[in-house]
Amino acid sequence: MKSLFKNSPKIAIILSILLLIAVFAFFVKKTNFLGSQITAFSKFVAETEAKTFDIRQNTLSKNRQPVKDIVIIGIDNVSHEYLTSYFGSWPLPRKVYADFIKYIEAQNPAAIGIDVLFVGSWHKNKENDLLLAETFKKYDNVFGAIYFDDYSLADRKPLKLPNSAEIKINSKSKIHPYNYKNLRELYPEFLESAQNLGHLNLERSKDGVIRTLPLFIEHQSKYYPNFALKILDKYNKNNSKTFEIDKNYNLIVSNKKIPILNTTEAVLNWYEINPLVRDSSFEFVSFKDVFEKMNSKQKNPDKNPFKDKIVLLGFTADSLSDLKTIPTTKLIPGVEIYATFISNAIDNSIIKKTTKPTDYTITILLVTLTLVLLFKIKNSWVNLFTTLAVSTIYIWLAFFVMKYFNLWIPIAVPVIAIVLSYIATLAIKYFFKSEDYDYIYKLATNDSLTGLYNHRFFQDQMKINLEYCKRYNSTFSLILIDIDKFKLFNDKYGHLIGDEVLRQVSQLLKSSIRKADIICRYGGEEITIILPHTSNDNAYILANKLCKIIGEHKFVVSKNLTVNVTISLGVSSYPDSATDVAKLIEIADKIMYNAKETGRNKVGNPDCIKDSET
Repeated sequence: MKSLFKNSPKIAIILSILLLIAVFAFFVKKTNFLGSQITAFSKFVAETEAKTFDIRQNTLSKNRQPVKDIVIIGIDNVSHEYLTSYFGSWPLPRKVYADFIKYIEAQNPAAIGIDVLFVGSWHKNKENDLLLAETFKKYDNVFGAIYFDDYSLADRKPLKLPNSAEIKINSKSKIHPYNYKNLRELYPEFLESAQNLGHLNLERSKDGVIRTLPLFIEHQSKYYPNFALKILDKYNKNNSKTFEIDKNYNLIVSNKKIPILNTTEAVLNWYEINPLVRDSSFEFVSFKDVFEKMNSKQKNPDKNPFKDKIVLLGFTADSLSDLKTIPTTKLIPGVEIYATFISNAIDNSIIKKTTKPTDYTITILLVTLTLVLLFKIKNSWVNLFTTLAVSTIYIWLAFFVMKYFNLWIPIAVPVIAIVLSYIATLAIKYFFKSEDYDYIYKLATNDSLTGLYNHRFFQDQMKINLEYCKRYNSTFSLILIDIDKFKLFNDKYGHLIGDEVLRQVSQLLKSSIRKADIICRYGGEEITIILPHTSNDNAYILANKLCKIIGEHKFVVSKNLTVNVTISLGVSSYPDSATDVAKLIEIADKIMYNAKETGRNKVGNPDCIKDSET
């Protein structure tokens, strides 16, 4: 493992970063650190994912047609206007609904769903209430509606639902149906007589769009099925009182598996809206037309358009306020949503949403693929194109999977992860380029043996300091150092010991000067120190200090060998000694050799320069 990290530092750094990310994620989860920011980001991701679902549905719903077994009879704008003028007021007498049921039943439908809440007793005509209740009781394929809410029990009298409305759920998965405290008031005779009741509750997402249908509602620790689920069950010639949910979140209905969420919601797969048929996806009949036939002399027409069909009656008029927003259109009557679920279930097209572990796996695989590609490619523009290509291909794959497999795989998180991978790759590549640049720069400017700056760097820094001092009327000094009798170390102990002596002397000198001072290997055993903003007198003080430090230090150069080392030093300064680089080096060199000629282990006498000149 050590050799792997040594030979592949990029792997070590990437693994370290991933480990830090994992530790940080664990810390955030346990401590709720940055809780509000993460919640806001999660909300943004969830809303973005919902919008990607809407885009897919808008595209894929084109030319998708529902099954032919469903007919919607709508109380539309024309019907509402006609019936209001016919009866003189609204709402309709309940006898109209009773007559409607009898008329449709005469044509042997598979089921009839009345998407109408019969709220409270109608005191104008109690006989109509009783007639409607008796009509519901007479037929076992007619389904009425109930509606749950969370209004306080203090605001209304609590209602007790008949036992026939309750169902049981045998679930091998953990489910959390929506729980409601209260029930919208319906007149008692209807509740007592209706054999088949299902709830009409719809759950909007936070953006107000309905994408799912809750199949079960919990109320007072009991479960109640959706209106559409009851109708579907009857269509399959059942009247189930117990529903099974397997360990993979599939609701079993007549040996068919309907995928659901843990909230027992079914994700709906929408159909093309036909604007020529009152913005409906289904076969649509105006209630006005049916009402006129109901009241005509020909009570039993030869043709039975509703034979063996599911007939749904609901409000579709704009003024009756039963319009919802779905992924494919802003305004659609609620009855269309129930019809969509029934059709989805019949043609096995309910959308199945992938689980979180699957989503994580998809994201990890995409990130891994992206990183592998990006690290193999050197060109930054090709990297950008690769990122866009991977994202685009995956988005098209998500469309393909939803179209042909009715599977909702995530887009938002994987694409965000791909983009972040691209950004991370740029950062890592920039880091390694900077590291490589630093390494190359170090090779170009540093001496490999001592770790000091090299001769070329020394010459450059001398020119820079000289120009600076000339411009700003400042001063700097130079110390030139030579290790005394260094050749003897090489001859006596070998070049390896000599190199170790040079290395340790260099490091001790480096640790004994200021950070602003520039220490370089001039060549061989010679070392230079450039002292910015330092006068000649202060340079001599430092030179004598360094001479003492080196002379008193014991250098352990091998396991069994400790040696003493001395140095000779020469000092020059700008502008006191000279005003050009070459002359400054020459003067420091002459003074250093004066030290060597007069006994070594000291700083040379500057007077030797004057003597040589005379």
